[in-house]
Order: sequence, then structure tokens, then C-alpha cells
Amino acid sequence: MSSKKLLQRVGLVILILIAGVFSIIITSRNEKELAKEPRCINQDDSEINSKRSLGLIIQDRKLLALKLDSEGNYSVPGGHIDFGETTESSLSRELREEVRIETVASDFEFFKVDCESKKNEKEKILFSLVKSWKGEISSVSDKDKIRWVDFEFESQKKADTDLKLALYYLKEANLID
Repeated sequence: MSSKKLLQRVGLVILILIAGVFSIIITSRNEKELAKEPRCINQDDSEINSKRSLGLIIQDRKLLALKLDSEGNYSVPGGHIDFGETTESSLSRELREEVRIETVASDFEFFKVDCESKKNEKEKILFSLVKSWKGEISSVSDKDKIRWVDFEFESQKKADTDLKLALYYLKEANLID
């Protein structure tokens, strides 16, 4: 290899390293966490301890966020997939329980998948767009709160990790403001 080509390659490697260090410096930990690639889309389900199905309801380019009285932050509707349930039947049940709407499997469109590791356990999180439903969205309890939020809501420190991920993914897909 000629010395000119070697210098070009070394220069390129240095530029890549500098760019990587610069991006680490200007990117906050929170943004890096949100920007991660889905880590388990092709992972064998035998390595997964539990699954959750979350419903992304969008109106006027804003996402439905729910704060249950028992929770500290806002999230998206959804929850754990019980034994014997499909992703869709679980999400239908959760939407009925949390925001009083009726849905069927054809109302959902798969959107994203992600994984979360906690204390040697892996949980698969399945995000689905809720394209249609029956009924009026409302909270079950007077103490629960419902809001329509845009991407800026994440910066208010009132969103849990699931809502932050959903906001990031939806903004990236240009589905919310």
C-alpha cells in the first residue's frame, strides 16, 4: 500500500473517531438512550421474560398520553401481555381498561419493537398504531389524566421511558409535531 493511501486511511479513521467523540459530547444520555436501535426485533422469544403491547393513538399530530393515578409519570396506554393472549387481544383489553375504547385486531398497525433489560430480565415492548376505535376516549377514574402531547412534552420530565421512546419514534417517522 502506498504511503499516500495509508495516510488517507489514517486520516479517515481519525475523522471518524473525532466525529464519534463529538457526537458523544453533544448528545445527552437521554437522547442516546432514545436513539438506540431496536435491540430485539430478531431476538428469539425464548430469551424474553415478558412482553408488553402499547397503543399509539394519534390525533391532529399529537399522541395520547395517560397518567394513571397509581403512576408517577405519563405513559401510553397498554400493558403486559398475559399468558394465552395475542399482542392484539392484550392491547384491546388494555385500551378498554385504561381509556374506555373498543378495538379489534384490524384496528392496529405494527409500528416498532424494543427491548428493555432490568435485573437480568428482558422485556419486549411492541408499539402499535391504533388506526380506529369505537367509543369516546376517556379516563376510568377522575384521578387519571389524559393529554394530547407533541415531541416537546418529553423535555418536561413528565414522561416515562415508554412515552419518551414513542415520542422519539413517532417524531422520527414524521407522525407527530
